[in-house]
Amino acid sequence: MSRWWCVVVVLVLVPVLAADAATLRTVEVPASAAPGVWYEGRVDQVGGVSGAVRYDWPCVTLNLAVTGASTVSVVMDGGNNEFVVLLNGRNVSRFRTTDAEKVSYPLVSGLNTKQSYNISMVKITEASYFFVSFLMPLTTVQIRSLSLTGDDPQLLPRMVTASKRRIEVFSDSDSNGFGIDGPDDYECLLGLVKYENCYQGYASLLAQWLNAEVHIEAWSGKGVVKNAVSITNEDGDVMPVYWNRTIATEPKGIWNFQRWVPDAIIVLLGSNDYYSWPYPTDEEFISGYIAMLHRITAAYNSSGTPQPVLINLCGGALANNQAPCPNVQKAVSLFAAQQQPPAPKAQFILIGSDWLVYPQDFGCLDHRNAGGQVKLATRLAPLIRRIMNW
Repeated sequence: MSRWWCVVVVLVLVPVLAADAATLRTVEVPASAAPGVWYEGRVDQVGGVSGAVRYDWPCVTLNLAVTGASTVSVVMDGGNNEFVVLLNGRNVSRFRTTDAEKVSYPLVSGLNTKQSYNISMVKITEASYFFVSFLMPLTTVQIRSLSLTGDDPQLLPRMVTASKRRIEVFSDSDSNGFGIDGPDDYECLLGLVKYENCYQGYASLLAQWLNAEVHIEAWSGKGVVKNAVSITNEDGDVMPVYWNRTIATEPKGIWNFQRWVPDAIIVLLGSNDYYSWPYPTDEEFISGYIAMLHRITAAYNSSGTPQPVLINLCGGALANNQAPCPNVQKAVSLFAAQQQPPAPKAQFILIGSDWLVYPQDFGCLDHRNAGGQVKLATRLAPLIRRIMNW
């Protein structure tokens, strides 16, 4: 008798399972399908709401909210970049892109179709590796579309309330997560992509802890008037040149500063100017730093909102990090003296030499490792809260 029941159960279950599989459907969503898809960081929308979205700055984040979906994938181009995927704020995976075009990369799977989810894809690598780019050439990311599969997959309006706080970071490798996971030797140059993680950097951590949106424009090796590896005491391709770029590696695309106005702009630049001889003179560095601050603030003069507060950082455990600090502090003071209300406030924070311990808190080429980044963010967070009254 029990055998007959087994047959009946099997006969009943098979068509039910087949019917469940047949009800799954896939929906293709444009990369710029706002308000269900939104980005954090500088991006170039190609072809309006139905077109692709391009970017290359570190920590640019694609966000979407879904329901009715069991699997979510992204179709994109842009080889040798790495990303982390967040599900409801929790880091669930990391992947690297290939050089092929129009590749579909799964972001999450196995979701409960009866629930709603926030999904984020954070670009954890930078735009280029400067003078060693030949070791690992990076290419611009181009998001073509998103694919949702499930019972009734659909985008939701933004589920996470947009933070009213906004931080912009203009910097070098100190702020893009360079070498966080790498060893403190030159072998790390063979694994630049593998060892970089902007999401674990102090700048990203500050934004997470302070509940702020963040835009990070940071490029390893760049200086204020001289780059890290240069045979002259001044360069033409320094970081201030990149201030107004939407795509870091494309000079023609100018960012629209009215799209997103920060409350605070953190500037951490100068150590690369003193990385190799010949060093810039005090006058060259100070005048270059002041000119950079004027360029930054001029971008927001016509925004119709209060001017961002400039927070200038300098210092650290290593002599190279400390070298520019007297000139940075002097430049900030001179810049502040030139301003008239309602001009932006200019602040200076000296990163203490005892905040981190060498070599325990350092990774690739004497850059702060993940633990060092946490220590730095822990020290900076209360100082920034006090400056910004947050």
